[in-house]
Amino acid sequence: MTKFITPLALDAALGYVAERADLMVLCSAAPGDYTEAATAVSASGRRIAAGPVVTGLGNGAFALATTPDGGRKLIVERTSSILGEEAGTATHVALLDTAGTALLLVTELAEPFAIGVGQNATIEAFEDAIAAPV
Repeated sequence: MTKFITPLALDAALGYVAERADLMVLCSAAPGDYTEAATAVSASGRRIAAGPVVTGLGNGAFALATTPDGGRKLIVERTSSILGEEAGTATHVALLDTAGTALLLVTELAEPFAIGVGQNATIEAFEDAIAAPV
């Protein structure tokens, strides 16, 4: 059975994240929704650090590329603008749309790390993909 979806449709889905994400949040566990990602651990949320993200494709923060299987991926470039708000261990990164109060993307860190109040954290580039239809 043949299946096809234009890469433009996959790009539109990934571009939706890139065009709206304006805040990167380090979380102590995977957030289930916007409120958990945006709320500090001390207030029963998951947020321990956060920093602004410049929205849009091609601005240095986000890029699109083809996966080896023909799908598409969103590449989130390395950032060092994340500031510790609470002491804790970061296990996940979340991208938020603060204007739309939306949780757009969550990804697990390859290696969790500790962060303290006032410490800067560098998040290495990561990617999330939509596989080609099979």
